[in-house]
Amino acid sequence: MNLYMSNLWRNSLTLEPIISRVEKGGWIVKDINGAYSIVPVDLPAYACGMTPPSNFLDEMPAGTVGFIHTHPFFEGENTKVVCGEGGSDSYQSGTNTDDYNLLLAIAERTGNPNVVGYNMDGSNIVRTNVLYNNTYYSRCNY
Repeated sequence: MNLYMSNLWRNSLTLEPIISRVEKGGWIVKDINGAYSIVPVDLPAYACGMTPPSNFLDEMPAGTVGFIHTHPFFEGENTKVVCGEGGSDSYQSGTNTDDYNLLLAIAERTGNPNVVGYNMDGSNIVRTNVLYNNTYYSRCNY
């Protein structure tokens, strides 16, 4: 999983100026042997979000147990530069309504109330469940 997470972060162009960064994501899949992997998704994306097509959930691979994506920012950055009024003068790690709604849609589609969503930024990895409980983990160089 570490390699997949590192690739998502690197592919978000987080070493570039804030206007060049993009969100990247993937399905978290558990195979029949219990091993986890990330299946990348290629969606139209920008620094403040992704725009999935209406049939996005139809592309979900078998064994999906969640979704992971980047928020290509570091705590304290001014994201209004790229996100407009939806941004913040001082970005803080966390999740948002769009991320949570995607998680609920995955749970409904899979029939699995234990699916999780993860978002990764420059400081933390935030795990969210269908009850909107968030757990924060240090990035540990991913």
